[in-house]
Amino acid sequence: MRTFPSLSPSGLAHRCSRESDRFFHGEAYDPAYCLELIRRALADRNPDAWELVFDLYRPLVLSWVRKHPAFPGCGEEDQYFLNRAFERLWSGLTPEKYDPGAELPAVLDYLKLCVHSAVIDYIRKQGPVPLSDEAFPGLTDPQQGPEARAERRIANRKLWDLLATKMNGEQELRFLFAYFTLDLKPREIADEYPDLFKNVREVYRTRENILNRLGRDADLVEFLGSGFSIAGDRSIG
Repeated sequence: MRTFPSLSPSGLAHRCSRESDRFFHGEAYDPAYCLELIRRALADRNPDAWELVFDLYRPLVLSWVRKHPAFPGCGEEDQYFLNRAFERLWSGLTPEKYDPGAELPAVLDYLKLCVHSAVIDYIRKQGPVPLSDEAFPGLTDPQQGPEARAERRIANRKLWDLLATKMNGEQELRFLFAYFTLDLKPREIADEYPDLFKNVREVYRTRENILNRLGRDADLVEFLGSGFSIAGDRSIG
């Protein structure tokens, strides 16, 4: 891994910004400058590098927050989750835990997971929140007017309440929320809830048990009708 000892944190940030622009324009780019700036921030705990990392990736993290399926119902500012996500990055990737050989996509994936964790923790503390229309895409139609959309939201809330009564314990309930509402992948669920899932295989088993059981549930069939699949648009492959 190149370290660019002659470059200051601001010099690295400048080159990182240029290389990031190339990446987003589909051009060849060199991630080494960004990685070295992140390494100095997290492994060396350099305050100047950390401030520059925050500034560089602030727009990206804010976009993840705003696109999060649970964010519209949280009633909290996006800046709150931005700060919580970076706090998690700082506390999670300590000098002892930081992998100097990590690729940039892996570091950014971790930062994105920090956003998920920040939102999830907020929801845990606040209690149940209304589901957004994105939670169950099979029940929504963007062409409908506000009255119809309001009816859909009510239907989503009733559907969630019904599904929650069908879950066997905290593990299944947490999976249901994380998989369908937060759109987390099985690997992300395993990472987010290590106290509930020993590994990703247990997440897959939980998913299959829930889907198989719900597919035969008479109450759910009556509520949704025969033409609706509980998987909705969510891939289960």
